[in-house]
Parts: sequence; structure tokens; C-alpha cells
Amino acid sequence: MKKIFYTPCLLLLLLLLHNKSKAQQPLSMIYGGFSINKYSGDLSTPNAKYTGSLALGLQFNRKERFNGSFGISYGKVTGQNSLYVFEANEQASPNRFFSSSLFTLQYDLHWNLLKKEKYILYLSQGFGILRFNPQDDLDRNLLDRFETRAPNETFSNTSVMMPTNLGLIYFLPNHWALGLQAGYMTPLTDYLDNIGQWGNDKGNDNVLKFRFAVYVPVKPVTH
Repeated sequence: MKKIFYTPCLLLLLLLLHNKSKAQQPLSMIYGGFSINKYSGDLSTPNAKYTGSLALGLQFNRKERFNGSFGISYGKVTGQNSLYVFEANEQASPNRFFSSSLFTLQYDLHWNLLKKEKYILYLSQGFGILRFNPQDDLDRNLLDRFETRAPNETFSNTSVMMPTNLGLIYFLPNHWALGLQAGYMTPLTDYLDNIGQWGNDKGNDNVLKFRFAVYVPVKPVTH
């Protein structure tokens, strides 16, 4: 999964290094976009299914090096491993399928690696809140199915997340822009899939996201 993320990003950086023009861009923009998501956790498999989500936000663009953005998104992730067994206790009865809605609210700080007239190449680090709701294949809430977890094991379906992304914003002649972004959601929970104590993988669950967005200017262009 890391190779999928880093290889196109490095190629993109090499292709853009030659441009040296100065920025002439909107001071702020509203964006809307669509993401494809891939879950990583105890029920991950090599042929894991991609799911989708929608995003809406406000991107600031006043500074040369650092700018912020606010955003919300709504979508889902899913995972299934019909052969999953908790290795430490084969009598355990964890779920082998889950599908979960994802609602996020976040702030991201963008570090512009390159800011030119036609594009911005950036890294971002964010902080946000994630609300999720894992369900089984019959649309029953797994949070209420106590037999799928260890005795007395409960969890909250709200979590902090620390998303990290690499992205490109390309400006059109009318100052609208198109954006591509790839990164990890990095939630601070191991329960996106409802599996915690009966999990074989150490650490929290994660979601890899690839986003395409359209940016519409809401402030005048800089000169």
C-alpha cells in the first residue's frame, strides 16, 4: 500500500521541479470532490474492495509557504476475510465482515513544497474528528453485538484522526482549479472493523484515500 502512495508522488515531484514562475492565484477557494478509500486492518485482504466518499471544504491560499483548510467528508469503508481467526484463541468469535459509514470534520495545515503560477504541490497534516458505525452483512450495528468482541470489551464510535496527505492543485485560465490528493486518514482507533482485543494486527486501523476535487475561487486573484 505504501508503494502505491509514494511512487506516483515522487514522479509528480520530478516532473514539476522545472517550473519557476510566481504565483497568481485566488486567495481562498471552495472545493468539492470525490475520494476512493481502502481500509487497512485485521480484515484486510490483498483484493480488498475500494469504496467512495464525498468531500466539501474551504481552502485558504494567502501565504507563500503555509496555508490552512477546513473540510468535511462522508463515505464508507468495508472489509471482509471469511477465513479470519484470532490466532491466540481459536474459540473467539470476531466478525469476519464489516461495512462502516465515515463522517469526518477536520482542519489541515498545508506546506507548499512548490507554489507556482499554474500549480501548488503540497504536504498537509491535519487534525479532526471521525464518526464511524461498523455494521455486519445484515446491517446490524456491531457496536451492539457484544458476542463479536471479548467479554466486557466496548469502544466509542467517535475518534480523533491525524490525516497526512500529498496533493497537487492545478489552476485553469479562469482561476478555477483541479486537485489530486493521496494520503492516510490515520484514526486513533482500532475499531473501524469492530475488532480490537481479538485482532491479530497490532496498532490502529487506517484508511488510504485518493481524492479528486474541483476548486472554485471565492476571493480575488493575487497580483
